[in-house]
Amino acid sequence: MTATHPTGTYGSTSAFHFEDSSGCDLYFGRFSGFFGAVNYYNCSNSTAAFNELTDNCGGIQLLASSSISANYNCRGVTFTKNRILHSGDDGLSFLIGAGHNGTISASKIIGNHITKDVGAKGTVGQARGIALVGEPTSTSNNIYDVIVSENTGYYMHEGFIRATGVLRSVFTNNTVDRYAQAGSSYAYQFGDTVTGAYGVIDCIIERNVATNPLNNSKAFVVDGAVRCRLNNNYAIVSIGGEGAIRFDNSNGCVLDGNTFHNNSAFGIQLTSTCQFNKIINNDVSVFVAAGISDSGTANYKENNNGHVSRKVGQLSIGGTNTSVTINHGVSVTSAGRLRVRITPVENWFSSTKWWLSGYSTSQFTLNVSPAPGAGNTVFFEWEAHESEQ
Repeated sequence: MTATHPTGTYGSTSAFHFEDSSGCDLYFGRFSGFFGAVNYYNCSNSTAAFNELTDNCGGIQLLASSSISANYNCRGVTFTKNRILHSGDDGLSFLIGAGHNGTISASKIIGNHITKDVGAKGTVGQARGIALVGEPTSTSNNIYDVIVSENTGYYMHEGFIRATGVLRSVFTNNTVDRYAQAGSSYAYQFGDTVTGAYGVIDCIIERNVATNPLNNSKAFVVDGAVRCRLNNNYAIVSIGGEGAIRFDNSNGCVLDGNTFHNNSAFGIQLTSTCQFNKIINNDVSVFVAAGISDSGTANYKENNNGHVSRKVGQLSIGGTNTSVTINHGVSVTSAGRLRVRITPVENWFSSTKWWLSGYSTSQFTLNVSPAPGAGNTVFFEWEAHESEQ
């Protein structure tokens, strides 16, 4: 049996296929031209390391499913230092999948390299890079306690790392250079509520890098994240209308110390379905529309370079004047989120009332009554900040 795929025609055979097994280790293999290269189905306590997969239709797969066999809980499988070159056209270069009651835990994907640049068969191919995919209709996350670290990607057709239905896992020190060759896509995607899959819960996402998108693409997509921490990640993109990192349906996450620059729109974008997230100490100083765009509820922002959450100053009004307009300098995208506190400090003279009006994304107006009077000046201190709601 043969089948034609974007990089050519392959038979139905796999180089190595382990099923319902334990202790299956594979080292220093060289595989080319297979339909499936290395498959672990319902396997535990196994390792694949230092293998090279070149110009295969499939890449590496770890699958857990009750439709395969009775032992559908995969534990302790490690993939390290493998090279996957121009492979994975019929799905993904590296798939960690759990479905039909299956679970995957205590496993590692460390130090692997994936490239989707043109191989011997003359085309880039269609697949993404590394994917952890829980069952799309599951009511709980069935991939957990997995480490994805120090992997590198080059010339990805679409995304480099994707995770859905994942709990308590770590994604750290991964790097991709040149991605989204297929068009508007992403480098990293965590969660995907659009397809009904559960997102990511209690995960750590830190020190990951995305450089040189090949097309108009986001660097990070976070959709359906709960209590996740994104620390010290780095990406610079040019995509209009969306953030270098875009958050949807995400609650209680922390973004701390990241660099997200966008030469066409937002650095960080939180849509209306996001709430109770904390965005602190990030660098979003390169942007066109705004460093941070926040349409959500109760998202706390502080000390972000490129986004001013709070400003203080002094103002005065004197003589026959009864109002003064101040440019507040706070980075608010909606006037309804601006909050201003005014404190009179000296020289009240004849003015006995004051109030604020004219709130906008750039200004506010102080009014007094009556006017201070000829030769008199009233002084105030003010503090303006962005409300979380």
